[in-house]
Amino acid sequence: MENKTMRRLLTIAVAFVLTISGFVMLNTSAANAVNCNGYVALTFDDGPVANDFGLLAALDTAGFKVTFFNTGLNTATYPAKAREQLARGHQIGNHTYDHPNLANLGYAERWGQIHLTDQIFVENGLPKPNLFRPPYGVGASAWEFMGSEYKMALWTKDTNDWQNQGVPSIMASLANLQAGDIILMHEGYQFTVQAIPQIKTLMDSKGLCAGKLVDGNSWVEWPGYSNVEPAAW
Repeated sequence: MENKTMRRLLTIAVAFVLTISGFVMLNTSAANAVNCNGYVALTFDDGPVANDFGLLAALDTAGFKVTFFNTGLNTATYPAKAREQLARGHQIGNHTYDHPNLANLGYAERWGQIHLTDQIFVENGLPKPNLFRPPYGVGASAWEFMGSEYKMALWTKDTNDWQNQGVPSIMASLANLQAGDIILMHEGYQFTVQAIPQIKTLMDSKGLCAGKLVDGNSWVEWPGYSNVEPAAW
């Protein structure tokens, strides 16, 4: 009788703990949502690459979901890496086939770069993207994309990480980071990966969350016309 009573009390105690734990977890999630004062999009161009210096792992540790703008050529070369980006919950956008300056190409050549990249994505198990970023942010008018299935995705904060000037240089470019910003970074640079924890700390201090790129419903001019904005995943 005593053992039966003890088992019943133990069962009640465990159920109580699980209930409280669930309540705490739910309220923690709610608190995190309330503490998010806005969204910032972290974007990475020119991938996938042979060696990302642990970028995906660093993003996982920071709890960041980001947007990769991949070229068709690199996707065809490293398709498994692109699929891993997708599997980890990140967005993937079109960044042309081989990164030309579109200002030097005619209309048919520009769209050929885009459509070939879409084809490579689909052939390698990736969804057809609806986000497009022109190399160097030039050579493709947003008006050309109006009414198409693509959203022009430029940026508001350029880290110039490809110059390999170090983490302090990257962080200096983000000194005035605010809700709605779209950060431009690149794959294949060690300093970029090393900056991720500091970017996380900076965003936390401002109550900012990493967002995905969605239809911004307006044209934002910087450095050219763009019609996307960061929002909740």
